[in-house]
Amino acid sequence: MAKATVKMPEDFLKKISGLGSETDRITTKALEAGAQVMYQVVKANLQSVIGMDRSKNTKYENTGQLIYLLGVTPTEINNKGNTDIKIGWPKVRIGRGSMNTRYRLYAAGIATILEYGKHNQKARPFMAPAIRKNKDRCLEVMTQTLESEIARL
Repeated sequence: MAKATVKMPEDFLKKISGLGSETDRITTKALEAGAQVMYQVVKANLQSVIGMDRSKNTKYENTGQLIYLLGVTPTEINNKGNTDIKIGWPKVRIGRGSMNTRYRLYAAGIATILEYGKHNQKARPFMAPAIRKNKDRCLEVMTQTLESEIARL
């Protein structure tokens, strides 16, 4: 799965350091705002890649579950002490058949096949283009959210 790291500008990091007890709340709000921007773009890209047309020539039937399961995690502190928020899929199986058949895959696995392809299925990237084209917009929204929250203090 594609990974994006967005680093905040140095001047904002200095402003944030002076926020005291409000730091966690404000940074969480900024991350959530940026994640919502990226979530909408990823979802739109995913819909255009797989379409809702069941007549597309794909190995797996499009049931709409991949789009339905796409979500944004709550913010959490990673093992390096940084606050993370992720866009992706829960660890659930989707598809047809029993739990032991090869046609039931994890949603993230199907998304990976769509993004990168495999030997008999061409790649149909949706995550990497979303990150590449909207990284600046995501940063702008996060910056605006930080500024508005700082102004309220």
